[in-house]
Amino acid sequence: MESHECPATKCCSKCSIEKPASEFYRSKGRLFSSCKNCYAVSSKRNYEANREKRISQQAQRRKAKASDIKQYMADYYAKNREAVLERTKAYQAREDVKERETQRHAKRWIEGRDEIMAKRKKRLENDPEAKQAWLDYLKDHYRSNKSAYLAKWAKRRAQKLRATPAWADLKAIDAIYEKAKQLTLETGIQHEVDHTVPLVSKHVCGLHVEWNLQVITRKANRSKSNKLVEDIVRHSEETRRARDKEPVCN
Repeated sequence: MESHECPATKCCSKCSIEKPASEFYRSKGRLFSSCKNCYAVSSKRNYEANREKRISQQAQRRKAKASDIKQYMADYYAKNREAVLERTKAYQAREDVKERETQRHAKRWIEGRDEIMAKRKKRLENDPEAKQAWLDYLKDHYRSNKSAYLAKWAKRRAQKLRATPAWADLKAIDAIYEKAKQLTLETGIQHEVDHTVPLVSKHVCGLHVEWNLQVITRKANRSKSNKLVEDIVRHSEETRRARDKEPVCN
């Protein structure tokens, strides 16, 4: 059987630099023709040129060998548990990762708030211990962040007071809020009172009056955001541009 003895040094076929054998990958006892650095550059270039194909191949491989991969990961975790936990902790502590996770959870909450709340309500109703644990968590969270809660409520009250004119029909406003509560009880779907034109916006600020209020579902309220305000501003801009193009008649 022929044996291949690797030289102590080798000239890279890519960069043409003589390097130690440790700077080359090995395959079946032979050194690669290019050094590790050049091989990495070449591999990255090849991946970018065939990215979609590579991703498809990797997905197919993972699907075909799902059980083997799962077992390998379980074995690796069992053997290297402390190192894995340390790397995971360091990764989760990164500021960019925290920001990305915060945005992801916020998006998921906005898009599926009603569904999430319904599942939570059903689970808590069927598990008294979990319900008590959840109530304890809410109390602890309030006590730990009491100043933030009070500041948020005070800010909202101040916004409403500034936006409420003296001539506002307070009884009519109260009736609208009662309607939202009644619809929530009757349908089981959370309803809220929404300001058609928001109280605070960079474009226009609405008033806290009965004709600027509407009862809509919580999901619709969360997804609505300032879209109506954007429509108003866009319409105003279109109107202004059309007016400016009209001929002036003397």
